[in-house]
Amino acid sequence: MKKKISADDCKKMFNDRFDSLTMKELGIELKHFSMGTAPETPSFLVNQEELKQKIIERFSVFFDKNKAQGLEIIFLKSNYGNGKSHFIRMIYSFFEEYENIIARKVSLKQEKTDLKRKVLESVSQRMLKDCADLFVGIAEKDALSNNKASIIFALQEKYSIGSALALILYEAARGKDVVSQIQAVSILKGNYLPEHLKKFNFRKSDLDGQFYYDVIEMVAEYLKWINNYLIIVFDEYEHVFSWKNKTDRKNLFEDIKLFTDNIETFGNMFFVFAESISADKKSESSDDPAFKSRKANLTYQIADISSREEVYSLFEMILKRYEKYYEISFGENKKAMFYAICSAPEIKEKTNYRAYTQVIMQVLEQYRKKMSDKKEEKERRVTRLTSNSIKKHMAWKNATSISRKTMLCEMSEKVMEISKENIISRSKKRGEYVTNKDNIMKRYHIVATDNPSKKDLEKRLRLLEENLKEEKGYLIYPALSIGQIGKLTEEKEKIKIIIYQDATVCNAISLIYGNEDIKCDMDGYLEMLNSRRANADN
Repeated sequence: MKKKISADDCKKMFNDRFDSLTMKELGIELKHFSMGTAPETPSFLVNQEELKQKIIERFSVFFDKNKAQGLEIIFLKSNYGNGKSHFIRMIYSFFEEYENIIARKVSLKQEKTDLKRKVLESVSQRMLKDCADLFVGIAEKDALSNNKASIIFALQEKYSIGSALALILYEAARGKDVVSQIQAVSILKGNYLPEHLKKFNFRKSDLDGQFYYDVIEMVAEYLKWINNYLIIVFDEYEHVFSWKNKTDRKNLFEDIKLFTDNIETFGNMFFVFAESISADKKSESSDDPAFKSRKANLTYQIADISSREEVYSLFEMILKRYEKYYEISFGENKKAMFYAICSAPEIKEKTNYRAYTQVIMQVLEQYRKKMSDKKEEKERRVTRLTSNSIKKHMAWKNATSISRKTMLCEMSEKVMEISKENIISRSKKRGEYVTNKDNIMKRYHIVATDNPSKKDLEKRLRLLEENLKEEKGYLIYPALSIGQIGKLTEEKEKIKIIIYQDATVCNAISLIYGNEDIKCDMDGYLEMLNSRRANADN
């Protein structure tokens, strides 16, 4: 819900609004950065600390009823591409949040711009109608009569205005019909049609410069009456210097001087003129040297970006918006990204905010693509591994005992390699391996048979025991009744019996062929194969 502004509110003018941005607003802001344009409602303004404080102080005084001096006029000057548009949009978008402020942005790009008309264009027809209603009502009380002529005369007397303006104010407030009132308001606003003048028997010459000065004065008085404020940002002031007609330029300068000469008259108004430094400003000096001198005291310079620290501040602000919008974290890449920004060829040519902003976005896009490509490649690898794992599962399910032995040997060899157990001797056909790691010898015997039995197991245990020297023995045997082999494991101290079944083999297959980052040694692998351990865990 909007509220009325106070002097203290101005301290928040340049605060970072990151936390309040919607995803859509983030996307729009990033799009502007990519194009090198200023967002309509910027959410941050980096650096410029000294200037920001000066602007805050000017507005704080302006809204302080005990300190306000009346009309405020400032000029903001910037080199091309150095954040002028961003700065002024930050200002007027901030004031749009308050119910008692009319904030407008006006372009001075068009030649023959009439400053008075531009001011009135910023005021709604509704406000002009309310303004007329108020002052005509006050004049009627002073006139002690509802007679039209008496009221018009009272308006002239009370507000020191001409008869033409008094008549139009009366018609706007008390016109015989709605059409008449609308036409009168359009004249007050300065956007009338020729037939509107005929309606009231006016000539264009009747609406001279003084007429609209008086209208603006009445508007200023009305703003004070209702405790509202008008803030206008006049952008692209530099175009004035290229206007072909000297008279048009001088008229604009004269208008600005008139406002500055009458700050109390035009209170509750704040004008900001924004200017990119022009290549040719001679016209300002030659047309009106006095104005140039006066303007100099009202001008604030937007600082160029001048250090790596300032660039990094800009980078961080854009980075956190980019990461939030794309749901990404660049993590350790930040240093490399910043180096890429600072060393970009575009920066060597143009070291301004616009160039840095665009390069930052380019680098962010490049790194996001790199990370996306890596993610896709990883997903493809995982897919390949998963597919491989499924194929191995199917192969095990349909395999003969000979094929199963081969698969167990291949898996065991793979884990031996990962565990860094050096294979001293091997016989895949017999399923026999001898390994050495850290001077610890191990002998493995892998068995695959369609008819596992206690008798066969005992036979193989004897053979393994006979072949053992210094080694520790491992017998890997297919599942049979656990009760049948309970005593055997106790009797053979140097030999560990691993009883595998389809489920435990499939677990091992998933680990080895479905994971690109295997961190398993032989002991862990054998525990996974061992159905007795699996049953104990269950």
